[in-house]
Amino acid sequence: VNSSTTIGGLAKRIIDALNPTSSKMKYNDMENYLKFIGDDDEKYDYVCGFKRGGISHCNHPGKHNESVAGIDITSQYPTALKFMKIPTGDSEWVFDYDKSKYGYYQITNLKWDNDYKFRPICKAQDRKNGESLNWTTDWEEDTSTFVDSEMLKYCIKYLGLVSFDVINGLVSDYYLKGSALFGKYVKVLFAEKAHQDTLKGTDEFNNAYREVCKLLVSWLKTLQNIFK
Repeated sequence: VNSSTTIGGLAKRIIDALNPTSSKMKYNDMENYLKFIGDDDEKYDYVCGFKRGGISHCNHPGKHNESVAGIDITSQYPTALKFMKIPTGDSEWVFDYDKSKYGYYQITNLKWDNDYKFRPICKAQDRKNGESLNWTTDWEEDTSTFVDSEMLKYCIKYLGLVSFDVINGLVSDYYLKGSALFGKYVKVLFAEKAHQDTLKGTDEFNNAYREVCKLLVSWLKTLQNIFK
């Protein structure tokens, strides 16, 4: 732990150690993953635009008379890192939607078959002017948003998205499961933390060790951003 200045830096070092790149290896998930962006600055900047904030418990700032709390069964980030589909392999720019591809799209003119206000996607914000995400977006005709291919499929299948126009997209024919890159990291930390929980109340319990495991798991959101 003392070998890194931040917990996020240590987390990335662990991931790199678990996924070594080597020309001697016949196939390596990390190497294939890196092909999606390669050395292309335009692709890198495009994918960075898809780092979005999460859904807030409260939609409006101001005074609140009651506390708002959620039940945290387990973090969504470890689950996402194990089961998400990561675009991998050579990527290409597109201007039409293809459900057989994996990657990222900027879309506009979204049409829905219902009037739900609260959705897991929102309009693209003006980051230069510090515009915050609005999760109760009014989907006017020219409203645009950034969305990955799996979220787009989800909106079409479950949330009533019936049509949209593609501004641009960066996609590939291939994907890998998040567990290929992050599985060992997530499973080991969860197992160690769970083991320490069983030792509470005994001389074998190491609270500092448990807290380090918890911190590393909690920084998985940062890892998602780093590896995007």
